[in-house]
Amino acid sequence: MRPGPTASRSAWRIAITALAAIRFAVIEGPEQGWTAPPVLVAITIAYALAAVAAWRSVWRTNPRRPAYLSS
Repeated sequence: MRPGPTASRSAWRIAITALAAIRFAVIEGPEQGWTAPPVLVAITIAYALAAVAAWRSVWRTNPRRPAYLSS
């Protein structure tokens, strides 16, 4: 591991997966319908991973957002 203010690989995986899920939902929602199971699952995954990313950002020593944004 390299020392410094970089986020861990797992943090990046969480963020990228959340973005991919919400992108899928936004693209497929109008076509399949917003209540279609794949779209609802993608939205649920996106919200859950966004919550995990926010929780990790608050409780880590090296958050991915600057401290001045939280006040």
